[in-house]
Amino acid sequence: MVLFPTFLFLLLLAVVGPVFSFNVGTGTNQIFRPTARLSATTGADARSTSTSVGINLETETFRETSFRIAWSFDARPFNPLPVLSNCHFQTISGVFLRNDPDSRYATSETNIFQKAIQLISSVMGEADINGEFWDERQRIATPDGDFFHVDNKYHGDDGDPSSKGLVIVLHGLQSSSNSSLSVDLGKAYRKLGFDVACVNFRGCSGVPNNKLRAYHLGFTDDLKHYLSLVNNSAQKTPPIFISGFSLGANVVLKTLGELGSSAFEDYNVYGAAVAGAPFDNERNVNFVQKDGFNKLAYNNNLLNSLKKTALSQIERMPDSDEAKLLDKGRIAQTTLISAFETAVIAPLFGFEDNVDYYRKTNCINFLDEIQVPTLIMNAADDPFFDPDYFPTEFSCSSPEGERKRMPISMVRTEHGGHLGYMFHQRGNDESDMEDTSFMPTQLALFIRHVFERRSSLEKAAAAMD
Repeated sequence: MVLFPTFLFLLLLAVVGPVFSFNVGTGTNQIFRPTARLSATTGADARSTSTSVGINLETETFRETSFRIAWSFDARPFNPLPVLSNCHFQTISGVFLRNDPDSRYATSETNIFQKAIQLISSVMGEADINGEFWDERQRIATPDGDFFHVDNKYHGDDGDPSSKGLVIVLHGLQSSSNSSLSVDLGKAYRKLGFDVACVNFRGCSGVPNNKLRAYHLGFTDDLKHYLSLVNNSAQKTPPIFISGFSLGANVVLKTLGELGSSAFEDYNVYGAAVAGAPFDNERNVNFVQKDGFNKLAYNNNLLNSLKKTALSQIERMPDSDEAKLLDKGRIAQTTLISAFETAVIAPLFGFEDNVDYYRKTNCINFLDEIQVPTLIMNAADDPFFDPDYFPTEFSCSSPEGERKRMPISMVRTEHGGHLGYMFHQRGNDESDMEDTSFMPTQLALFIRHVFERRSSLEKAAAAMD
């Protein structure tokens, strides 16, 4: 990112606006809870609550078990310092200040003006990168003659066998394994005893890929390929979990929906946790590229990065069949992400235009088929998304989700921006929040929650054989 001409407007919104628009107090999560509370364990405690929600433990299915595990997770409320809760301040500080422990968490003594100046200074430089975090990089060859990189962090030295399992992380649009959020997620999962593998989408690892086709919202081929490799290379496949944010969240959810029950049966995937899931980009696109600050700060910066990558790849492979599908002049003249998607993503991947692309790749179309316990955490004030749309009917704790036994815990916080979740005011029971920021910690706690109940999933799967 660069220092935007209207950044002082952001500073005014972030420091002054919340004083008049937000009440000082505890944060809230939007979670619909029926009166009954399900236990995530089998036995007397689960049986005592099952009658009120219609569970028949004698004919329990794998999805039913996943439903109860998702249901039983209690997400902590996000409670940012009110004067630093503005969605743009949250979004941008999440990119530039996540490595600062005094920005991850706030107290009554936090100097808000100092933080504002710190953010302005950071935006003038480069986003936080953490190239020294990962232990090992793998180059994964793909069946179509391309490759992608996976960066690994081990729970202990040299793949300590005491690891509880493997968490595969997928980053967002034009991000990478070295972004501050990717690393923070890696730290959160490692702290709770897991090995971590961050999949860099093609061309995002710092090394150009071999083709103009790279990745998109619904490109699940590489994740499935990597899942197959992990399962085929290990003498005993560890429990696998998948995590992701923004575009990566869409890919994770779409993958799980496409795989259905085979996610567990064939790939040993026990659960997933994502943040900033876009759900429906046909709705969202007009918000991320909305005239004003959104277009200037988000659309323009992402678009510039996308155009630079695409034009550079065309220069590298000008005579390729893929290059013949593209118009360099049209790409260079695009001013909106949606126009870029029509000019580049659509022809390369066989979509009619950006709308056809969204309709065929939106994760909302695949949620019904997810079978493993899954957490989705979004913020109601995310400036990238339609604020009036949050599909609670897919949540395990909504009446419709309960009826359909949806294994998805959906949490919508009041604040947080797009993947920010900064300046959280910790409660007395949150002493475990020190080394990682709020949202990565919550995702990691959900994965641990599923891991601790893995035997229930295994028994349910065995009963169905």
